[in-house]
Amino acid sequence: MCSKYYNIFCSCLLVLLGACNSPARNYTPDYLLPKGYAESLKNNSQVKISAANFCTGFHGEWDSILIVKPYTRPSSIQSLPIENYSTVESFVKAQSLGDDTCTLLFVKKNQYVGYSLFPRTIDLSTIGESNSTQATWITARDCGEIFIKKADNATDSYFLFSTKAL
Repeated sequence: MCSKYYNIFCSCLLVLLGACNSPARNYTPDYLLPKGYAESLKNNSQVKISAANFCTGFHGEWDSILIVKPYTRPSSIQSLPIENYSTVESFVKAQSLGDDTCTLLFVKKNQYVGYSLFPRTIDLSTIGESNSTQATWITARDCGEIFIKKADNATDSYFLFSTKAL
């Protein structure tokens, strides 16, 4: 009889522990950006992203976004007071080695709840200090000030995030 309760207890404990370290959700750039943003930008306009999922997610899905720029040292992310670094560790390490993507880490209540890998054709490294390899935090307050625009002297398929309107 004792063995039966012990097995039930162990099973419940494993389920609870698994829920505490649930995997982070993968948010694709297409999910996060405004519909038809590329077409809108072809005529050198800019697109405000406040109505896109990138910003509306602050109303429940996450409370901040960490932009991990190319060559950011993993130790600088690991040292943050966020409990489940192991959930996103492989993405952070990969970002430290290359410059073909920027990694977004979505945080809610000091837990990583999601990630997104943005190709550098949509350049998020321009947010925050320029030429910095430090990560940049984005909050709901910042979202009203972020635009996507076509990069100066670029083809129709290279866009950057900016906090400066045209």
